[in-house]
Amino acid sequence: MKVLATLVAAMMVAGSVLAIDPSKKKSVLYTPGNWMFNVGLGMPTGDHEDAGVDTMVLVGLDYGLGNIGDGSNASTYVGMAGLFGSGDGDFESRSWGGHYGVIFGLSDASGNSPVYIKLQGGYYNGRIDFGTTDDDKWGFGGQAGIIWMPRRGGNDIRVEIGYYMMPSVSSVNNNGWFLGIGIPFQSR
Repeated sequence: MKVLATLVAAMMVAGSVLAIDPSKKKSVLYTPGNWMFNVGLGMPTGDHEDAGVDTMVLVGLDYGLGNIGDGSNASTYVGMAGLFGSGDGDFESRSWGGHYGVIFGLSDASGNSPVYIKLQGGYYNGRIDFGTTDDDKWGFGGQAGIIWMPRRGGNDIRVEIGYYMMPSVSSVNNNGWFLGIGIPFQSR
């Protein structure tokens, strides 16, 4: 799990550095001081899928910190997220925690691409409950995905698809694919 956390952190830093183009003024993807409500479905793989968990519900709330430097097409955010599901019998799974993330555009020459990369890492509490097992564990987790914004800018609804990794609890992994939408709202 430490290797995964290190890999996610390295990807976030590399993405931030590679996203800077001082010759162009980019839109702010996460407007400073604004919020993003995220909701989606997770499609578990591995142990959760084996336990009969077909889908999980993802919810989150992010707070925009703004662009990284002048001329950057990378924006950062902090937030809280949860992932909830149940499977065969009495199997239940819950993960929640806080995260830091960066998204950056895959711009063409004009800088008008509606496609972005998302990298998010954080510290989460994973909990499973089935039969006689009721256990929880804190650990590192995150998401990596692709965001599509039909209209570019920091205050537009976005659609995202990607892969999530939450802490394993009692040797039961909690990884899978997700599909979600982000709905922005202003705090001012």
